[in-house]
Amino acid sequence: SAEERKKEKFLKEREEMMAATEQLFRRRKGKAAKAESTTAGVDPADVVAPMFDVTWGPMIGILSQVLECSNDERSIAVCLNGFVYAIRISSHSNMSLARETFLNSLAKFTYLGSIKEMKYKNIESI
Repeated sequence: SAEERKKEKFLKEREEMMAATEQLFRRRKGKAAKAESTTAGVDPADVVAPMFDVTWGPMIGILSQVLECSNDERSIAVCLNGFVYAIRISSHSNMSLARETFLNSLAKFTYLGSIKEMKYKNIESI
């Protein structure tokens, strides 16, 4: 009957789908194990440099803005630490543009070349 043929087709299609799904899961498990073994050998420096390359521009903007506008000692200390670490990362990653930009920005906060009144944050920048 037509109803039985329909049921047989349904069962056959269902079995084919189950087999295809099982094969996909087997392949993914193999890929996951392979990916897990390759990530164990990644050097952190190889990962940090591309991320820093993308983020250093906005980072210098934020650090500079907070350092210029804030008079809170803790905020100033955090910003100056940010400058220090950014300079270290850019030096370690051979990113001369980023390093020079951070150094020049930090040097401007010292007010050593101007006659403006020096505050706590300017002295700490030295």
